[in-house]
Amino acid sequence: MYGYVVEGQAGSMVCRQILGMWFWCLTLPAEGAFCSLRRRRWWRKLQSAGVRRAVLPDHLTAEGLRWGIEPVEVYSLRRVLLPKLLDRCPALTGKTVRLAAPYVTAAVGAAAEVLAQRARYVDLQVGQGGEALALHLQRQYGLAVGAVGAVELTVDFGSGSLGRCIALGEDCAARQQVVYHAEKLASVGLEVQEQLISALFGAGYLEKEEIQVKTIRFNA
Repeated sequence: MYGYVVEGQAGSMVCRQILGMWFWCLTLPAEGAFCSLRRRRWWRKLQSAGVRRAVLPDHLTAEGLRWGIEPVEVYSLRRVLLPKLLDRCPALTGKTVRLAAPYVTAAVGAAAEVLAQRARYVDLQVGQGGEALALHLQRQYGLAVGAVGAVELTVDFGSGSLGRCIALGEDCAARQQVVYHAEKLASVGLEVQEQLISALFGAGYLEKEEIQVKTIRFNA
């Protein structure tokens, strides 16, 4: 079971449903006498409940990791939502887009097909399996594989690209901020957090069609 961690005046931990999915919801005391000691006690309770991943605000991530509790991963969600992420970027018609990955996976192949349907050229910077992927794109889409002119956008499954880039590697949450909207969450008064969306989507409690991408922050 996932955890869901926030801060409040007093500590508490309850098991509750969010859109039908069960979470151990932990409220950490943010102030008061012996606050640090009390926080440790609540973290220990969450750990004892068997929670190893939780929806964690950024400022609580390091504290959670000290207790062996990791934030919910979001890269799987972003990979599935690549078409919606691209919708928040300048149009790629007639442009060159770069796909960077250390090796070909099913997700890299799916991303290549999405890009092949939007851009004129795809510059494949892919390691193992890259040649076979290039041949597939040429046969399937008649696509010119390679860089022609300036690269408009990079879709990166690694962690080395800078500039206008959509980060889809395992460290993507640290590299790039994406803001979402999900009416189901907003309607019950919950903050629309990427980690929460990822947990609900991964467990089948949110559909892809129910998730909207509002903004992507591109790093310089």
